[in-house]
Amino acid sequence: MISRKGIPTSPGIAIGKAFVYKKSHVKVGKRASDVETEIHRFKCALKETKKQVGELKKKALKEMGEEKAAIFDAHLMILEDPAFTDKVLKYIRENGLSAEEAVVKAARDIAAIFEVMEDEYMKARAEDIRDLGNQILEKLMGTSREVRLEKPSIIIARELLPSDTVKIKRENILGFATELGGVTSHVSIIARAMGVPAVVGIEDLTKIVRDGDLVIVDGYRGLVIINPKEELLKAYREKMEEDRIQREKFKEIGKLPAITKDGVKFEIGANIGEPSEVYLAIENGADGVGLLRTEFLVMGSEKFPSEEEMANELKKIIARLEDKPIIVRTLDIGGDKPIPCLRLPQELNPFLGLRGIRLSLSRKGIFKSQLKAILRNNPRGNVKIMFPMVSLVEEVIEARKIVEEAIEELKAEGVEVGKTEIGIMVETPSAALMVDAFAEHVDFFSIGTNDLTQYTLAVDRTNEHVAHIFDHLHPSVLKLVSHVVEKAHEKGKWVGVCGEIASDTDAIPILVGLRVDELSVAPLFIPKVKGIIRSITYKEAKELARKALKMKTAEEVRILSKKFIKEIKFKF
Repeated sequence: MISRKGIPTSPGIAIGKAFVYKKSHVKVGKRASDVETEIHRFKCALKETKKQVGELKKKALKEMGEEKAAIFDAHLMILEDPAFTDKVLKYIRENGLSAEEAVVKAARDIAAIFEVMEDEYMKARAEDIRDLGNQILEKLMGTSREVRLEKPSIIIARELLPSDTVKIKRENILGFATELGGVTSHVSIIARAMGVPAVVGIEDLTKIVRDGDLVIVDGYRGLVIINPKEELLKAYREKMEEDRIQREKFKEIGKLPAITKDGVKFEIGANIGEPSEVYLAIENGADGVGLLRTEFLVMGSEKFPSEEEMANELKKIIARLEDKPIIVRTLDIGGDKPIPCLRLPQELNPFLGLRGIRLSLSRKGIFKSQLKAILRNNPRGNVKIMFPMVSLVEEVIEARKIVEEAIEELKAEGVEVGKTEIGIMVETPSAALMVDAFAEHVDFFSIGTNDLTQYTLAVDRTNEHVAHIFDHLHPSVLKLVSHVVEKAHEKGKWVGVCGEIASDTDAIPILVGLRVDELSVAPLFIPKVKGIIRSITYKEAKELARKALKMKTAEEVRILSKKFIKEIKFKF
């Protein structure tokens, strides 16, 4: 028996025989025999790849639903993006490379931009580029990657790309385990959409597992167990049955409102980073979207998208939500996220540099273009605008003026714009401490506890030497959250929380006790959050929060909350 720990990205338990998927590597010629011939070959392969992606989308739509199929919409956008195609043509024309080698280099260059990003969602987009590069190479070389899976199995791979998984019959997929990937990688998104467990980030997994090995995938604990002992196998089979019953219960909970046992109601929104995730949000019972990240509109592009292009992409998400509220965050990018179309300056300390609202106000033309793209999708008044990384009241005043200008320009064009609420992310201690002053200029607040914790504790959560200090349940962070809620409510403004704390089991009862108005989480966690809220009273949660604010360490807070959770006997 061998056990390996990875990152759990889709909940559930699966037991089955392993199918080890290994891709064959082909060598490509580096030099072009004739430049025009290579350009022609590339354009033909590109056309054929677009056709193939369209077919894959149809297959995904039929077998796996809209959420999975929407991934291929993003692929078609990339294939039509000059940031990719022009780079390939440049390598052929200026470097005399073969079409194959030019595709390899261009895909590698663009994927590298995403891979160095801190944001896990954007980092995972490198998969799309690699996948499309592979598909174009297949067309150029007349080869094909097939996943021949004839019976239900657990798929073991170094990496699984969308075009790999969509070729597999859904009924033959019991679960996934891969060496590469993260919570936002496509194999994780697909696993969650299909309702099968997935564990990623397991080093040398394909060297350990052989075809036909009996494997357990524990998508709760992030474990992959190869050839388990009979006693452990029996225990996991019992857990599978318990899990099946609990998951059915969760589906029903997601459809219900988040109301405490003593009648206090909370809104549960979804955090969304791309069009495909809206389907998962609706399926899991989101009351709306508490955070729509807009970085997907510009990442990897050499040219900043037009107002019309951005409006059309946002429409794919907003239209799906009908009249439900949706908070659209303006671009939250800076020196730590290299964006080709913005040509950002290199900074010694990008986390304290030109990012978020600061960057938007330094590029007012681009900022207004994005605002107008958002406002074009707000005829019913359910779309709210939120500014990220605000630290000064002056920033909000200046940004609001630009919003008003954008509204007047659209009205002059005959565009209907409904009433638009404006809010800010509370991510800096200055914004948290000055919330009463900000309340004079905004309609709502959303606390981004990831950055707020980082700046409050002075800890870079990506730094392996100090990451253990990072904990959003530290009393200093909770006191800032409490202060924001208290002062905002005094001014009649509502407060949401959209950081990772909102889906932390230990934190949810405390946030309820602090009386935040909304929790916004990854779609997958919506039923769990609703389930916990429906299992407690506001009165007891308020007492828990009172005690937590008196603690001195994050560890003390967690011990206190775990005891509380255990007593309510909520299973998840």
